[in-house]
Amino acid sequence: MNLGPANYTPKDRRDPFHPLVEPPREEKALDIGGYKLSGIVWQRQQYFALLETPDGLGHILKVNDRLGPSARVKEITKDAVLIEMKDEDPAKKGQVRTIRLELQQQQKKEGQ
Repeated sequence: MNLGPANYTPKDRRDPFHPLVEPPREEKALDIGGYKLSGIVWQRQQYFALLETPDGLGHILKVNDRLGPSARVKEITKDAVLIEMKDEDPAKKGQVRTIRLELQQQQKKEGQ
């Protein structure tokens, strides 16, 4: 006895074939140019970097934290953070470049 293909009518019920969680959005490549290193904190034999994004949001980062799909924190020193970025251009075959963000020392105004 052949019944043919199954037919489903939801009638106010959730479709069991529709995923409960939306798939992750594709992340864009990180443009590190507008980022600012605001501070570096030493805690229990490890440095943490305080990074400010162009829109004013602050992030606390440690070594190996990911920044977008192709960048990660390589190293944090007492005055800089090194970010390793893989080039996503197929012509460059995944070349890696290191970007150094240095902590800017605020200069005191004269007379203070």
